[in-house]
Amino acid sequence: MLGRDPTLPHYRPSVPASARLEDKFPIWYFFYGTLASPERLSRLLDVDLAQLPELKAATLLDGKIQTWAGKYRALMDSVGGKVEGWIYPVICEDQEDALRVYEGDSYEVVRARFVSDGKVIEGRTFRFAGFEDELTEDELAYPR
Repeated sequence: MLGRDPTLPHYRPSVPASARLEDKFPIWYFFYGTLASPERLSRLLDVDLAQLPELKAATLLDGKIQTWAGKYRALMDSVGGKVEGWIYPVICEDQEDALRVYEGDSYEVVRARFVSDGKVIEGRTFRFAGFEDELTEDELAYPR
Protein backbone atom coordinates (compact mmCIF):
# COMPACT_ATOMS: atom_id res chain seq x y z
CA MET A 1 0.00 0.00 0.00
CA LEU A 2 1.34 3.41 -0.94
CA GLY A 3 2.63 5.26 2.12
CA ARG A 4 2.68 2.13 4.29
CA ASP A 5 5.60 -0.20 5.04
CA PRO A 6 4.11 -3.73 4.91
CA THR A 7 7.07 -5.11 6.87
CA LEU A 8 5.77 -3.36 9.99
CA PRO A 9 3.28 -5.55 11.89
CA HIS A 10 0.56 -2.89 12.13
CA TYR A 11 0.56 -2.42 8.34
CA ARG A 12 0.44 -6.11 7.39
CA PRO A 13 -2.79 -7.08 5.63
CA SER A 14 -5.18 -9.10 7.78
CA VAL A 15 -6.58 -10.80 4.67
CA PRO A 16 -4.38 -12.61 2.14
CA ALA A 17 -3.83 -10.45 -0.95
CA SER A 18 -5.46 -13.04 -3.22
CA ALA A 19 -8.74 -12.75 -1.29
CA ARG A 20 -9.04 -8.98 -1.54
CA LEU A 21 -11.89 -7.50 -3.54
CA GLU A 22 -9.65 -5.14 -5.50
CA ASP A 23 -7.95 -8.16 -7.07
CA LYS A 24 -11.17 -8.82 -8.97
CA PHE A 25 -11.85 -6.82 -12.09
CA PRO A 26 -12.65 -4.05 -12.60
CA ILE A 27 -9.78 -2.55 -10.61
CA TRP A 28 -9.55 1.22 -10.22
CA TYR A 29 -6.16 2.58 -11.30
CA PHE A 30 -4.99 6.08 -10.35
CA PHE A 31 -3.17 8.01 -13.09
CA TYR A 32 -1.17 11.19 -12.52
CA GLY A 33 0.68 11.72 -15.80
CA THR A 34 0.54 10.70 -19.43
CA LEU A 35 -1.87 7.81 -18.78
CA ALA A 36 -4.55 10.37 -17.86
CA SER A 37 -4.92 11.16 -21.57
CA PRO A 38 -8.05 9.45 -22.98
CA GLU A 39 -6.44 9.33 -26.43
CA ARG A 40 -3.34 7.57 -25.08
CA LEU A 41 -5.43 5.11 -23.04
CA SER A 42 -7.60 4.37 -26.06
CA ARG A 43 -4.56 3.45 -28.18
CA LEU A 44 -2.78 1.59 -25.38
CA LEU A 45 -5.79 -0.51 -24.33
CA ASP A 46 -7.09 -0.95 -27.89
CA VAL A 47 -10.48 0.50 -26.96
CA ASP A 48 -12.35 2.85 -29.28
CA LEU A 49 -12.25 6.36 -27.80
CA ALA A 50 -16.06 6.56 -27.85
CA GLN A 51 -16.26 3.31 -25.83
CA LEU A 52 -13.60 4.27 -23.28
CA PRO A 53 -15.02 4.70 -19.76
CA GLU A 54 -14.73 8.27 -18.52
CA LEU A 55 -11.75 9.14 -16.35
CA LYS A 56 -12.93 10.43 -12.95
CA ALA A 57 -11.13 13.11 -10.95
CA ALA A 58 -9.57 11.75 -7.76
CA THR A 59 -7.08 12.57 -5.02
CA LEU A 60 -4.46 9.96 -4.15
CA LEU A 61 -3.65 9.67 -0.44
CA ASP A 62 -0.15 9.26 1.05
CA GLY A 63 1.87 10.17 -2.02
CA LYS A 64 3.80 12.99 -3.66
CA ILE A 65 5.01 13.73 -7.17
CA GLN A 66 8.63 14.42 -8.00
CA THR A 67 10.47 14.64 -11.32
CA TRP A 68 12.68 11.89 -12.71
CA ALA A 69 15.28 12.46 -15.45
CA GLY A 70 14.06 16.04 -15.82
CA LYS A 71 10.93 15.05 -17.74
CA TYR A 72 8.96 12.23 -16.10
CA ARG A 73 6.52 12.43 -13.21
CA ALA A 74 7.41 10.00 -10.43
CA LEU A 75 5.06 9.06 -7.60
CA MET A 76 6.69 8.45 -4.23
CA ASP A 77 5.41 7.53 -0.77
CA SER A 78 4.60 10.52 1.43
CA VAL A 79 2.44 9.84 4.47
CA GLY A 80 -0.20 12.58 4.62
CA GLY A 81 0.61 13.77 1.10
CA LYS A 82 -2.01 14.13 -1.62
CA VAL A 83 -1.78 13.97 -5.41
CA GLU A 84 -4.48 15.15 -7.80
CA GLY A 85 -5.17 12.91 -10.76
CA TRP A 86 -7.67 10.60 -12.40
CA ILE A 87 -9.03 7.09 -11.87
CA TYR A 88 -9.95 4.57 -14.51
CA PRO A 89 -11.59 1.12 -14.23
CA VAL A 90 -9.24 -1.52 -15.66
CA ILE A 91 -11.55 -4.36 -16.69
CA CYS A 92 -9.25 -7.29 -17.47
CA GLU A 93 -5.76 -8.69 -17.06
CA ASP A 94 -4.84 -7.82 -20.66
CA GLN A 95 -5.49 -4.13 -19.98
CA GLU A 96 -3.50 -4.30 -16.74
CA ASP A 97 -0.60 -5.96 -18.58
CA ALA A 98 -0.67 -3.27 -21.29
CA LEU A 99 -0.38 -0.57 -18.61
CA ARG A 100 2.55 -2.36 -16.94
CA VAL A 101 4.39 -2.72 -20.26
CA TYR A 102 3.82 0.97 -21.04
CA GLU A 103 5.22 2.10 -17.67
CA GLY A 104 8.23 -0.25 -17.88
CA ASP A 105 10.63 -1.34 -15.17
CA SER A 106 11.07 2.13 -13.68
CA TYR A 107 7.61 1.95 -12.09
CA GLU A 108 5.96 -0.70 -9.92
CA VAL A 109 2.30 -1.39 -9.30
CA VAL A 110 1.24 -0.75 -5.71
CA ARG A 111 -2.05 -0.74 -3.87
CA ALA A 112 -3.27 2.76 -3.13
CA ARG A 113 -6.16 4.69 -1.61
CA PHE A 114 -7.80 7.63 -3.30
CA VAL A 115 -10.85 9.81 -2.86
CA SER A 116 -13.34 10.39 -5.67
CA ASP A 117 -16.84 11.83 -5.32
CA GLY A 118 -16.32 11.96 -1.54
CA LYS A 119 -15.66 8.20 -1.25
CA VAL A 120 -12.40 6.47 -0.31
CA ILE A 121 -11.55 3.85 -2.93
CA GLU A 122 -8.84 1.20 -2.80
CA GLY A 123 -7.13 0.40 -6.07
CA ARG A 124 -3.70 0.54 -7.67
CA THR A 125 -1.24 3.00 -9.13
CA PHE A 126 2.30 3.14 -10.48
CA ARG A 127 5.03 4.16 -8.01
CA PHE A 128 8.57 5.09 -9.06
CA ALA A 129 10.83 2.06 -8.53
CA GLY A 130 14.20 3.80 -8.78
CA PHE A 131 16.33 5.57 -6.19
CA GLU A 132 15.23 8.76 -4.45
CA ASP A 133 18.49 10.52 -5.33
CA GLU A 134 17.43 10.30 -9.01
CA LEU A 135 14.49 12.63 -8.32
CA THR A 136 14.07 16.36 -8.02
CA GLU A 137 11.39 18.18 -6.06
CA ASP A 138 10.06 20.23 -8.95
CA GLU A 139 6.75 18.88 -10.23
CA LEU A 140 6.00 18.78 -13.93
CA ALA A 141 2.60 20.01 -15.00
CA TYR A 142 0.51 17.74 -17.20
CA PRO A 143 -2.55 19.47 -18.54
CA ARG A 144 -5.40 17.20 -19.51
